[in-house]
Amino acid sequence: MTEAMKRKALTRITKVRFTNNERTIFGGILLKDAINLKSAKVIVQVDIPTQSLPVEAAVGQVWEISGPCDEEIIENNGYKIRQAVWRNPISCELKMPATYESLIQFLAFDPDFRGIGSVKARKLVQAMGNDIVRLATIGDREAFRNHLTDDSIDALIEGFQKYKNLRHAQFLSNHGIPLSVQRRLFKAHGESAVDQIKCNPYSLLTFGLTFEQTEKIATSQFGLSKNDDRRFAAATEQALIKHCGRGHTCATSSDLKRRVGKILSTSNDGVIAHALESGKNAKFITYDSKRSYCQILCMAGQAAVLSD
Repeated sequence: MTEAMKRKALTRITKVRFTNNERTIFGGILLKDAINLKSAKVIVQVDIPTQSLPVEAAVGQVWEISGPCDEEIIENNGYKIRQAVWRNPISCELKMPATYESLIQFLAFDPDFRGIGSVKARKLVQAMGNDIVRLATIGDREAFRNHLTDDSIDALIEGFQKYKNLRHAQFLSNHGIPLSVQRRLFKAHGESAVDQIKCNPYSLLTFGLTFEQTEKIATSQFGLSKNDDRRFAAATEQALIKHCGRGHTCATSSDLKRRVGKILSTSNDGVIAHALESGKNAKFITYDSKRSYCQILCMAGQAAVLSD
């Protein structure tokens, strides 16, 4: 194995070897290398944290990889093959296919484009070229009417939906937001998902991250201070999530103070009181003594706090 050197290259995925919530490993062929490799016969392997990917890796996709790369010599059926290996690359960016042949491979092998094999993909690309990406992304069914059946049109347009927000997904991935959370964000906010997170990174709590995970992203990726009111409001929200998760429809102030203090790792009454006030201003909590009103608020995703 040679010493790792920084390299940027394009690769088309030929096999996803492994994937789970933590890691994804895929193999591919080299399409273009910014620093020429010693041999044209090179295969690629990428081992990367899954949350760093803006979409799930799939056969046929084209990725631009950048970062330290090792070159290895492996044997396959008695033949020696040069393999370029990126482990934890600095960046991994999905690219829409730039050539007709790449687009054919993309449509033929990505499982999201069910029922569109090599033959249909080649005929479609020959007829429409790179307009396919633009028209499918905006959902223009009529543009494909003369070339595909209704089922194939459905598959094409549905398949491109996960790439519709690709630019935004890349931003979210670069800021450490997992794929599962991105899907919920896009479902709720569409193309405004990034603006929503920029406005308040702590809103990630609502989409499945814990307070600790959200705080790490908010402080390290978006530069928020630990004295930010959005952090204090989020601590109150997390306390309510935990409390309501036990089946409660309301909470006493002492219940909430105890939970907020634990989340913020503080026993300072002033800090806890400020967090509760921030939660009230953010409409996470409402002070009211009527039990029935408490239940309605909780159903709306909030909870009421009863005075002790």
